[in-house]
Amino acid sequence: MIHVGRRAFIVGTIVFVSVIIALFLNKAGRHGERLGNDGVVLQSQWNNCGPSALKMIFDHYGIPSSVEEIERSVGMTDAGSSMLALKEAAISKGLKTEGWKLSFNALSERPLPALMYVMNDHFVVADSIVGETVYYRDPATGRIRMTKDDFSKIWSGETLVFSYK
Repeated sequence: MIHVGRRAFIVGTIVFVSVIIALFLNKAGRHGERLGNDGVVLQSQWNNCGPSALKMIFDHYGIPSSVEEIERSVGMTDAGSSMLALKEAAISKGLKTEGWKLSFNALSERPLPALMYVMNDHFVVADSIVGETVYYRDPATGRIRMTKDDFSKIWSGETLVFSYK
């Protein structure tokens, strides 16, 4: 029997989970078109999509910050970060932040960009909705263009919307 050290087991588990998440994200992404990485803060760890997405929001509003600072602010754990912690971090930087469970019609009436919770415990940033198309930035894969119908299959409706106080 081969003895696997605790650290090697944890690293192996993280790699395995990352591959599974990437497969699920790519499956969802098959219905969308990748548009490059312009303006995308790519996540550096499998579990820091929330801080990476919030960094993109801060960049939009010209708020200086780093992903590492946001990770500390939200109290990131091995499981990542919560919508509530991301909301509180945004408020602490001076943004009026509201959490909603929205429909597409309601979303189109809110200011964008918005931080959205999607399948596989993942966060993305919606930039615009044009007709039946959603444009968003995914910290795992880059800029994406996807139909509303396909996006509705991965979006829970849970959304943080932002404005200056």
